Amino acid sequence: MGVILDTSVLIEWERKAASLEAYAAGHPDEPAGLSVIIGATAVSRGDTVLTLNRRDFGKIPGLSVELL
Repeated sequence: MGVILDTSVLIEWERKAASLEAYAAGHPDEPAGLSVIIGATAVSRGDTVLTLNRRDFGKIPGLSVELL
């Protein structure tokens, strides 16, 4: 699995020109916030995430999720 990052988007987030709330509202089918960071870390390490949050973690490709 490969990931392409648009650096202009990262710069907007760093400068706080972008709003996480606005992004999440416009992309309801994508996980947001800490779920992405936790999920990406788990995928890269081959770990399983134990969670009650099926909605967000279930949207991350390749992530092993175990519901509590």
